[in-house]
Amino acid sequence: ALHVVSFQCTQNSKALGIQERWNQAMSHSDGELIKLLLLDEIGLAEHSKHSPLKVLHHLLENPKISFVGLSNWPLDAAKMNRVIVHQIPNNLDDDLKAIGESICNTNHTDLHQRDVDILVDVFKELNTQISRQNWSNKDIWLGRRDFNALIRHYMYNQVLSKSLQGVMRNLGGCKEPRFQESLTKALKKGLRKSTTEISALMNHWGPLKCVEMNLQDKNCRHCMLVCENPYSWQLLLDYKLLACEDVVFLFESKFAADTAIMTNYDHLHKVINCMQVGKKI
Repeated sequence: ALHVVSFQCTQNSKALGIQERWNQAMSHSDGELIKLLLLDEIGLAEHSKHSPLKVLHHLLENPKISFVGLSNWPLDAAKMNRVIVHQIPNNLDDDLKAIGESICNTNHTDLHQRDVDILVDVFKELNTQISRQNWSNKDIWLGRRDFNALIRHYMYNQVLSKSLQGVMRNLGGCKEPRFQESLTKALKKGLRKSTTEISALMNHWGPLKCVEMNLQDKNCRHCMLVCENPYSWQLLLDYKLLACEDVVFLFESKFAADTAIMTNYDHLHKVINCMQVGKKI
């Protein structure tokens, strides 16, 4: 039997957390169990300022348990040469086609195959444009989850040829100029409209408009806002997108007492409670 101990890596992961999970996996005394430590999103931990993956250097010298690390990109050679690297090819085109076909075969949407084909073409073209840029920023990349969220929007709303709402809500959030240019080119090619027409349609769905529609969408579980200024959240109140008495706000604090791990657990507990009662947080 296989016993898996998981560890969710983040950009704030520390070596102590990985060591504790390793020890936890080692502590299982059943000799018939195959003990395995799974580090999910290990690539994120590589970018942590705490350098948590250095602890793997000695843990993987003569390991007593099995180890698996999942990453969306290659790690540095010093870490990869201690394990067997299994790289899965990116069959994005085939996967997009399969997702589109499965959506069309359901009875829960009025989407036609031609509408799905346009979405697939736009997504593929945008992904191609991004790949050509050779950006070093790993935050700017598209995956199957992005396409799934995109196509699920158009299952219940106006198709892409009539509204860019789904594209702008799911793909338009990155304001990096080159990304916006790539998105414009992809939409121009997919919808066969001029750059001026595409720009006008995109500008109609500005950030605040997209946030407002997300908050009104009952099928939308969460909406993540990545802001440059610490006071940007107040715009949601100023523009009456949220009512202060109906929302719970959680703030990050740099005070020593608030940087403890228990603060994160406390915030997580509040998030769970709010989700259970349907309160915005």
